[in-house]
Amino acid sequence: MSQPEMRFNIYGRHIAVRKRDGEWQCFLLGADGKRREMDLSIPAFVAEEEVLQFLSDIFHECATPASAAPVRLQ
Repeated sequence: MSQPEMRFNIYGRHIAVRKRDGEWQCFLLGADGKRREMDLSIPAFVAEEEVLQFLSDIFHECATPASAAPVRLQ
């Protein structure tokens, strides 16, 4: 069973994440509305409230002064 999708702005990258059948799925969202599945594994034990911090840790090298804080969009 899937749950509602979460969306994040992680240092300028728009990422959608949802849990389906106990596994996290990650998608890179394009400006044109398209999405593509990311080659990114979030361990199943990571709780929903921990996903933002997990993504921030993975992509921290992409931080810039203009995109210094990752945020959950929905």
